[in-house]
Order: sequence, then C-alpha cells, then structure tokens
Amino acid sequence: MIIRMKQLVARVGMSESTIRREIEAGNFPSSVAISKRLIGWRTQDIDAWEASRI
Repeated sequence: MIIRMKQLVARVGMSESTIRREIEAGNFPSSVAISKRLIGWRTQDIDAWEASRI
C-alpha cells in the first residue's frame, strides 16, 4: 500500500518540512512515484523505519 504526504505526516507525527529534511539526510525512506506528478511512500518502508527507531 502507498500513502501520501498528508497521511504520512499524521502517521509519523512529523511535519512535512522535517520529513523532507530527514529524507535529504538519508534518515527516512524515500518516496516512490505513483504517477508523473504524484509521489507517496510504501507502508512497508515506513513500518521498517518505525521499527528501527524503537
């Protein structure tokens, strides 16, 4: 399953700008292209990231 930014922000409790900074720093899963203009994140990647932070 793929979630969009709004859902991601609600799930991880971080702002969009913080998520983007963490992606650039290599500390957060990268997005995937849903279509030419849409991006999202794989829930399994977010699950793994959350598990690594516990």
